[in-house]
Amino acid sequence: MRPLVAVAPLAALLAAAAVGCGPPALEDLVVENSPNAYSLQATLNDASGNREEVWSVSGDRVWVDWSGTALGAGSVSLALTSPDGLQAYRESATAAGPPAAAASITSSAGEWTIRLDYSGAEGSLALDLTGVQ
Repeated sequence: MRPLVAVAPLAALLAAAAVGCGPPALEDLVVENSPNAYSLQATLNDASGNREEVWSVSGDRVWVDWSGTALGAGSVSLALTSPDGLQAYRESATAAGPPAAAASITSSAGEWTIRLDYSGAEGSLALDLTGVQ
């Protein structure tokens, strides 16, 4: 006669594995990363985490535009690191609103690092970055 397999522990294990299987935190994510033009749009669903990319800029200025960003909860921070390794920009959007509609950063041409940190963020995120000569 074969031994009986305990079904309850297996069911508990399967239920625990399914806990993290909800909808993705960044829904409808659309990213365009081309020289001198970067845009990101997403719907945030209790998003917590980060995202980092490298972006190529040929000019000496970068425009940052948060218009279209509207959060109902949490926060999203954007940090831009210049090719010289210096943090050239860091601002956050919260439920109270995004930073100023547009900001201009002066730095050098080359590979920039874009880092987004989001914590409990809910709503819509729309970022546009433009490299200007």
